[in-house]
Amino acid sequence: MRDSILSNYRTELVISVFSLVLGVVAGCFVAAGLDNASYTDLYTYIDGFFNIFKGHNPDLSGIFYESISSNLKYFFAVSLCGLMVIFVPVIPVVIGARGMSIGFTATFMIRAFSNKGIAFCFAGVFMKEIFVLPALLVLSAVSIGIFEKAILKNRIQNITVLSYIVLVFTGIGLIILSACIEAYITPALLRILIK
Repeated sequence: MRDSILSNYRTELVISVFSLVLGVVAGCFVAAGLDNASYTDLYTYIDGFFNIFKGHNPDLSGIFYESISSNLKYFFAVSLCGLMVIFVPVIPVVIGARGMSIGFTATFMIRAFSNKGIAFCFAGVFMKEIFVLPALLVLSAVSIGIFEKAILKNRIQNITVLSYIVLVFTGIGLIILSACIEAYITPALLRILIK
């Protein structure tokens, strides 16, 4: 299936990756351009979160369900845009927004906590995104490709729809895996880093 996606949706995958990279770069610029008051407020908020986190055990099931909910919003937004052909141009915007969130978080954490910020980014952002981002990028590429087949080439086959459904459910499985990492592994790593 991987080779099929890479060969059939290469251009669409490039568009999706470009949208993500553009979003990450935009997020980096926004975080780097924060004025002192905004930076101080955000730093105080995150530092307060870490202080609370030191003294209390987080609600792991709450983190798990919040992670699934947050990731499914992006995933279903891309899925619905792919199914409702008129909204396909919104897909790169959704992917760019996800990239902007990642870029902002990573840049702020590194700027605020320097070397520890890199470790925070690895533990809190990149570990979970390893599973979610590929699924989101492939889904967006296939969604854009289905649009091209349905509108521009005026053909869509049942096998394409079935593959799309399998892809969506595979992505949901990866989101659940990512939520497990975010809820049960990330807090343990953060607790080690905060000490």
